[in-house]
Amino acid sequence: MKVDRERDALIAEKVMGELDKINEREYRLMIPSGVTLPHYSTQIADAWQVVEKLNLPFTLQKNKQFKGGHYASFIVDKRFEAAQADTAPLAICLAALKAVE
Repeated sequence: MKVDRERDALIAEKVMGELDKINEREYRLMIPSGVTLPHYSTQIADAWQVVEKLNLPFTLQKNKQFKGGHYASFIVDKRFEAAQADTAPLAICLAALKAVE
């Protein structure tokens, strides 16, 4: 299974609450409604669903530290949970996973 799809499944399970874990290496790629698992970590429209679901203070900006990078952060109980990645959807997903830990 591709890393992106494993991450999408992890987002669906941990953040969206829509996926049951089968075991540590394999996840179902269908959410209970029967709709195909969204591409949270690669498609910006799907990543915005993550932001909306968390309903926390959020920032997304282009990171000037490295070319083409993005920085996303959520504020959880007065602390920042942030991540940077090459793409905005990936940065959002990585920060969201930190926010729900």
